[in-house]
Amino acid sequence: MPKADTSKRKGSGGQNAACKELALRIEHFFTGGLKIERKTVHYIEDTLSLTDLSHLCDIMTDPNHGEREVLIELLFFPDESIRVHLESFLQTADWIQEDEYRVLFLLMERNPQATLLFPGEKPVLLAVPPDAAAFFIPCLRPPAHRRGRQMSG
Repeated sequence: MPKADTSKRKGSGGQNAACKELALRIEHFFTGGLKIERKTVHYIEDTLSLTDLSHLCDIMTDPNHGEREVLIELLFFPDESIRVHLESFLQTADWIQEDEYRVLFLLMERNPQATLLFPGEKPVLLAVPPDAAAFFIPCLRPPAHRRGRQMSG
C-alpha cells in the first residue's frame, strides 16, 4: 500500500489524537487482561520447564534471559478478538510505520501494566516491557501488511 499523504498530516492534530487513542486502547487491553490459552501454558511449562507461572515475571524482567523473547511472543501476541475489536478503528486513519513508534512512545509514557489471565490460575500482573509493547503494536496489522509500512489496509 502507498504511504499516507504526509501533507494531510502536517499541522493536524488528528493523527496524533488517533495515536493517543490507540495507545489508550492498547493499555485498556493490557490492564483488562490478556487471555493466555491453555495450549500456550502447556508449551511454556514443557519448553521452559516452568511449573510456577509467577516465575514469568522473573524471566520478563531479565533482559538477558534466553527465553524472554519467546515469552514475549507467546504472551503479547494480540488474539483475534483484540484485532477484530480494533479493526474498524485502525481503518479510520492512514497509519504509517512512524505512527507505530508514536503509539509505542505514548503507551510507554503511561507505564502500562498487563494482567495475564492463565486458565485456572490467579492473574499475573506484569509491568509491560517496552520490547513487548513494540512486538504487540505491529501485530495489530492484518497479516498481509505486517511486513509493509501500513498498520491497516
